[in-house]
Amino acid sequence: MSVNYMLLTGASRGIGHATVKLFMEHGWRILTVSRQPFSEECRWPSARESHIQADLEDLSAVDALAEEVRKRLPDGQLAALVNNAGISPKGPGGSRLASPIRMLRHGRVSSMSTSSPPH
Repeated sequence: MSVNYMLLTGASRGIGHATVKLFMEHGWRILTVSRQPFSEECRWPSARESHIQADLEDLSAVDALAEEVRKRLPDGQLAALVNNAGISPKGPGGSRLASPIRMLRHGRVSSMSTSSPPH
């Protein structure tokens, strides 16, 4: 039986973290990407060795990230990509910040993920 591999961005907490756990329960192998180093709060089998630290806003680093992902995939087969990367700046007490700067940065991340050429 073959194992499905997923690349999931923005996996360091929240929705990304929950998505990893759900798919792993169904037998998937997950490669995670986030701009943060591996978090000890992310506890699932092979979490540390499956994590790749990369900032997707840095377009000059995307080719190196793609190459690293290819190296980690058996036969180069990726069954799914979940692009959950984004930013969510917080204020005092964890409150959400709704600012023009936040929206501008979110737009840059969103446009990159929808308009980047495939590798």
